[in-house]
Amino acid sequence: LGSFKRERPRCCRLAVARVRQQSTAALRASTGQGRMLSCAGPIAWPEWRIFALALAVQVPCIVLQHVVGVLIYALSRDRRLAVLIWPTAALVSCVPFWLMPHAVALLSGELQGDAQFGIFVGATAFSFAAFRAVESALGTTPAPATVSLSAWLLYFTSSIDPKYTLVGIKPAVPPSGALTQRARRIPVRMVALGVIASLLSPQPHGASPFGREMLSIGVSDYLVFCLTHVIHSLEVWLFLALCFDIGALPLLAQGVDVGEAFLNPILRSCSPKELWGKRWNLQVNALLRRTAFKPLARFIGPAAAAIATFGVSAIFHEYQFALTFGPAYKVGRVSRFFGSMAGLCLVQTVCERVGALRSAARALPETLQAVLNVSGLAPFAHLFMLIWVDHGMFATVARMVPTMNCASR
Repeated sequence: LGSFKRERPRCCRLAVARVRQQSTAALRASTGQGRMLSCAGPIAWPEWRIFALALAVQVPCIVLQHVVGVLIYALSRDRRLAVLIWPTAALVSCVPFWLMPHAVALLSGELQGDAQFGIFVGATAFSFAAFRAVESALGTTPAPATVSLSAWLLYFTSSIDPKYTLVGIKPAVPPSGALTQRARRIPVRMVALGVIASLLSPQPHGASPFGREMLSIGVSDYLVFCLTHVIHSLEVWLFLALCFDIGALPLLAQGVDVGEAFLNPILRSCSPKELWGKRWNLQVNALLRRTAFKPLARFIGPAAAAIATFGVSAIFHEYQFALTFGPAYKVGRVSRFFGSMAGLCLVQTVCERVGALRSAARALPETLQAVLNVSGLAPFAHLFMLIWVDHGMFATVARMVPTMNCASR
């Protein structure tokens, strides 16, 4: 990595140092060329108590959401009291930092190690509630969600936005078989997550089975570093999509249609703006659009508002990570990732204003555009993924899905 060390920024050199150490250990452990990656041994089945603890967290969160939702609805009905929605939103955001540690402290030592997913679920529930309280204060809540208390509570407590009909004030009815189709996705996503978790699980020598296999055939450690975190991006996508699929089931069971949270963001996005604006986590995207982009666009224009929305997204993730990972999380880490993504989108916006560049990009096949997009994003993926690695979130995901022991043989 001599040339890499001279040319890359210091922050990237520090991030790849871990892979460089793992590479040396992995190569020493190798026995020569011709090695093949294989997965064998008994299947490690999902640890269902992780899901049980998450459910135990979600139930009181939903109860608290209903209480807060009734309060916000009452305040929004009176213009004189509507200003109190802002401190209510702030209070909703602060409660978990007091509530979650006390709840976890009630668990035994063994169960505390299984509570990370439950805390993640609770942090998401409270952050969504805070966003929707801000929507109420700004007047950007979807109109059908404000026609009655029951409609508001359905919207306020949902883990994914209900769909509404274009004409009328009622939620859209799901198509026939939507509940069954959504339920069938869950085991498929769990198996896919299990495959990725098995390939990327750390081994005694440091490198993952995938990383060790790539190193054994001569792939550079920096390329392995980037490829590993691209695959981790697939894992994050599948994990969040799994969570939204589970959250959609209660709404579909009530006869309320919901949208898709992801639209194949890694493999189909042809640019950073398409990935973040049209394909990645459309649920959070919608919340950010109503609470940040639309209000800001009125004053600073859509281009500047789009960049500022990345800042709001960074705050959202800082909040969630600080709550999920506790005091061990260093505030500011995930903001560097979203700052880099905002920079890439800004570069794309500037390039789009050059007619020749815009025409050349559009002339490329979509598959090549998608490959180039992933290649441009890959050097920055570690800024996010290493946070989940360092704080054991990927290890928690691996315990939630069926996995196997993979190694080079």
